[in-house]
Amino acid sequence: MLLQEYAPHGDLSELLRENGFKPTERVLRKIFEQICDAMICLVNNGIVHGDLACRNVLVFRSNPIEPKENLVKLTDFGLTRGSTVYSMIDSPSMSTMTIIPVRYAAPEILRNADRTSYSEKSDVYSMGVLMWEACSYGQLPYSSLHSEDDVRQRKLNDDRLPQPTACSDQLWTIINECWQQESLKRPTFEVLKESLLMLEIELTLRVISQEPIAAKFPCEYCQQLCSADELETHEVSATME
Repeated sequence: MLLQEYAPHGDLSELLRENGFKPTERVLRKIFEQICDAMICLVNNGIVHGDLACRNVLVFRSNPIEPKENLVKLTDFGLTRGSTVYSMIDSPSMSTMTIIPVRYAAPEILRNADRTSYSEKSDVYSMGVLMWEACSYGQLPYSSLHSEDDVRQRKLNDDRLPQPTACSDQLWTIINECWQQESLKRPTFEVLKESLLMLEIELTLRVISQEPIAAKFPCEYCQQLCSADELETHEVSATME
């Protein structure tokens, strides 16, 4: 018997596509940070995931507006043979066919699917596709292409996915860094998480700087600074003391 933790909201792909979950970008960034945390743990233990996608992210708490009320955990149910996202490809260094998720796989894996092609950086590439998928509310990558061979060729030619409407230019820049053709040019998961955190700080400071500063006025009796709404009540209280 295998006991597994119950995720009440299912996987992220299902939640986005079928349950109408339309999170804000702030919520999505929090989800991405949690996935990065899980991947950093795997990297530190010398483990390559090899199948990062929204379908392998389990959702335990969800709120489309409040980032802190979301909790996801990374899982991997293996290469499900019945799924349409997996395809058989020839690997030059192997005598057998290899099953990989073409739409999510890094180009080095599409060129040569032996074990040496899998690394933290190939997972980072897939993380970029995962972020695109989430920002597109569960849309299948390269959904206009029905042939996996066409998808493979497009990716090897560095023909990238389009920017989703729910993705800011700043987040889009981060996603594109994950899709560098040369694996060494991609960020690590540590750097990726740091970029997401810095983006949150940057956007928060921008919102604060745009908020109007409420004028303060000194109380006639004690000189304490109060807003216009507070001043009258405060002065009445001061005269009664």
